[in-house]
Amino acid sequence: MTGYSPSSVSVAQGGVLSVVNDDEMTHTVTSEAVGTLGDPLFYLVVPSHTTRTLTLPSTLGAGEYAFYCSLHPSMRGTLLVTGE
Repeated sequence: MTGYSPSSVSVAQGGVLSVVNDDEMTHTVTSEAVGTLGDPLFYLVVPSHTTRTLTLPSTLGAGEYAFYCSLHPSMRGTLLVTGE
């Protein structure tokens, strides 16, 4: 995944997603859905010109999860988690 180019990306339940930021600015991958304490289900900071990996929590069930960049909220996408 480079920047926020794709509108959706798919990964297996409990899997790892590589996020490539080719932009001049830092971005995040932040789930819109939150847990019981109000924290995002997943959150990753990706500095400019770096690649970071997001290991999905094992508790994250199969389904679609909307995400956005918390620094640039108009940048959005959907994470499709596959599995049972």
